[in-house]
Amino acid sequence: MNILAVDTAGKTAGVALMQDGRLLYEVYFDGGLTHSETLLPLIDTCLKLCGLTCADIDLFGVNAGPGSFTGLRIGLAAVKGLAFPRNTPCAPVSTLEALAAGHVGQGTVPCLHHVFPPEAAPGHL
Repeated sequence: MNILAVDTAGKTAGVALMQDGRLLYEVYFDGGLTHSETLLPLIDTCLKLCGLTCADIDLFGVNAGPGSFTGLRIGLAAVKGLAFPRNTPCAPVSTLEALAAGHVGQGTVPCLHHVFPPEAAPGHL
């Protein structure tokens, strides 16, 4: 199964491609808030380097927020546009769940660590 994932929730734009559970390609581009200009070329480069086309993608994953409203719209629209001609399924991915999944076993969830100061821990309020 080929999964193409897109992240446009923040300042950086990201594209990743997994094939049968193995990460083939991943890139994050910190070009400022220029996702409308950079996202499709990033996807095109990814597919070309992996020797695939949109027809080879079995599932598109896209960041669904929270995040930059305009960035999210760009990512969602791009993925829907790529998926529509072949009726390829799309899966929304929560920004917070993706961040937490990246830190499983680390002992803390980064979004909570940065939002709540230590004195706000249970029993300290």
